[in-house]
Amino acid sequence: MAGIGFSINKLVKEKNFSSKPRAFAYAAIVTIGPLLFGELVLVAVYALTNFSKVIVADRNLIVAIITYGLLASLIINGASSLVISRYLSDKLYAKKIGDILTTYWGSQLFLLTVGGLIYGIFIIFSGIGIFYSVLAWLLFCELLLSWNALNFLTILRDYQGLFKSFSLTIVTTCAMGGIFF
Repeated sequence: MAGIGFSINKLVKEKNFSSKPRAFAYAAIVTIGPLLFGELVLVAVYALTNFSKVIVADRNLIVAIITYGLLASLIINGASSLVISRYLSDKLYAKKIGDILTTYWGSQLFLLTVGGLIYGIFIIFSGIGIFYSVLAWLLFCELLLSWNALNFLTILRDYQGLFKSFSLTIVTTCAMGGIFF
């Protein structure tokens, strides 16, 4: 999030009539974007399960697993992204880009270890069965790694890449649902 901060500050300092509303819109999109796209994926999954005549209890379980995975991954990633984004923004500002890839892999390993352990404990006590537990844990780990990668893309100011990746996620979810339907 700190990477976009520089762009937003630049927009705010401009003397154009539209610079402050544009800065606010960019900040809102980057902040709310993951939530909105996550909700769109949930709606798509709910519609696909409803269309394929999945039993209501199973449909609710699938949506609950995805919802908890999304929320937990965003919470755990949000706590670490404060430190990671600040560190990377300082490195980018000082034009010392040699540590970016090392920081990326280190943060991925850290998040997977700590987050996977915390969510694994949660899943153990959820009582949803071993098969669903493994699938829920794998989904959580995938989401956690994806959010961290998106943080790096945000810091590196690849906003079109962010939009494309979120859009691709929605299309992939619908396509895979159609294939497995």
